[in-house]
Amino acid sequence: MASLPLSLAVIALTSPGQPAVLMTGELPSSAVWIRATWLGWAPSVPCVALLALIGEALGVGGAQALVGAGMGLGIGLLQARVLRRLGFPALPRICTCALGFALPFLIWDLGRAFGANWATHSWSA
Repeated sequence: MASLPLSLAVIALTSPGQPAVLMTGELPSSAVWIRATWLGWAPSVPCVALLALIGEALGVGGAQALVGAGMGLGIGLLQARVLRRLGFPALPRICTCALGFALPFLIWDLGRAFGANWATHSWSA
């Protein structure tokens, strides 16, 4: 299936202190994007392992935010490959995926660190 002739506006972050750059380009097809997302889980496993080792070395082992960041890195890397072929910068996609996956887990980790007793399932007490 060919990609739709739609325009996609993306704000690419530049170095600190410089204005963001607005870019437009063609959207990838749904099949290409889904394949990149699905295959992104494979490199996520070594990314999670690497971040877990780094977390252990820093004394924050067991932090779930590292798992989220590792999964986001793997998926972001493969999605960025698709975007790069369309002329978009890769780094913003990789960073937003890693942060987007890590943020909910970071909130969970911080809550647990400050004594929140959140249940992991809605049916547990």
